[in-house]
Amino acid sequence: MLPDNRKLNDYLPDFLRPHFESLLESEEPEFELAWAKLFDVLENAFLDSAKEEGISRYESLLRITPLASDNLENRRFVVLTRIGSNQIVTLQTIKEELAALVGEQGYQLTVDSSSYVMTVRLELGVKRHFDVVKAGLKAKCPANLIINVTLLYNTHSDLSSYTHAQLSAYTHHGLREEVFNG
Repeated sequence: MLPDNRKLNDYLPDFLRPHFESLLESEEPEFELAWAKLFDVLENAFLDSAKEEGISRYESLLRITPLASDNLENRRFVVLTRIGSNQIVTLQTIKEELAALVGEQGYQLTVDSSSYVMTVRLELGVKRHFDVVKAGLKAKCPANLIINVTLLYNTHSDLSSYTHAQLSAYTHHGLREEVFNG
């Protein structure tokens, strides 16, 4: 963050201030604009603090077309996923990436090494990241590994604590795919 008390007049020795006061006051807005632009460049250089302009630049470089419904955080998530796909892949790095993307409790991962199948089941609460997780795993994992990404749908045991009257407000699709806070 830039300091608010930064004035050009403060950089001059005391004996010169009266002679340049009006000149420096007229130049002050231009310097403030330059400082603000510099700060924007620094923010946009790092994904964690990048604003719209910075994320757009990363998307352009990585040839990512954002969805119209994506907010800045979702777009940052997609960029981070794409950038992270260039590292060495181990089961541990996949677990770490999934935990970073959807949280420690947001997924279940199983690997059947005899048939080369990896199954990732995502919690319903993180289903908006489904396509990004699937694309990221397909880009990152070896080609001979079959990757199944599915959602952990609600089951009868998940809904058994609700009464029939409570559940009748939902469609079959809603009962299966909506997050219930119980």
